[in-house]
Amino acid sequence: MKRILIIFLAIFSVSGYLALANSGWTGYGQILSLESNDLGQVLVQVNVSSNPSHCKSKQWFHTRNKQHYQLLRDAAANDKQVKLKVTGLCHLKGYSQISSVAMNP
Repeated sequence: MKRILIIFLAIFSVSGYLALANSGWTGYGQILSLESNDLGQVLVQVNVSSNPSHCKSKQWFHTRNKQHYQLLRDAAANDKQVKLKVTGLCHLKGYSQISSVAMNP
């Protein structure tokens, strides 16, 4: 069992994740910032009313999914609120990982 835990921690430290947290949907919020970098990461700041992940950064999220980026870009361009489903994985910078995005109609 101890060996499995060590392997598990090694995988997450190499992949850029530091901690496990809770998963679930955030509340709706406005997009404050949307960035894409040359590593294929999409970083988004959303002023959500609640974030079940309890990662260090309550308003910053990340994904590598191009469809998420497109929906987030459309929501930002049209001043729509979004809610995000977080996986429970926290990035080293404390950003919550996104698994789904929903736009408020």
